[in-house]
Amino acid sequence: YRAEPYELEVVDRIGAGDAFDAGFAYEYLKSGNIKKALNLSMAMAAFAHTIPGDIIFVTKDEIEFIIKQRVHDVIR
Repeated sequence: YRAEPYELEVVDRIGAGDAFDAGFAYEYLKSGNIKKALNLSMAMAAFAHTIPGDIIFVTKDEIEFIIKQRVHDVIR
C-alpha cells in the first residue's frame, strides 16, 4: 500500500508516530480497510508535525477535510 506524502512545514516531530499509529488503529478496527487506515494515519501524522508538543487536538472532521481536499498546507 502507498499513500501520497504531505508537503508541510515541520514545527515539531514529537508525537507524529503516535498520531500515525492511532489513526491507523482507529480506522482499521472500524472499517477493516487498510488503504483507508493508511490515509487517515498519514493525515494525522502530517497534522501532528504542524503543532508543537506530543498531543494533537483535532476532530475527525478536520482530518477527513485534510484527506478529501489533499490540503498540503494543513489548516488549523
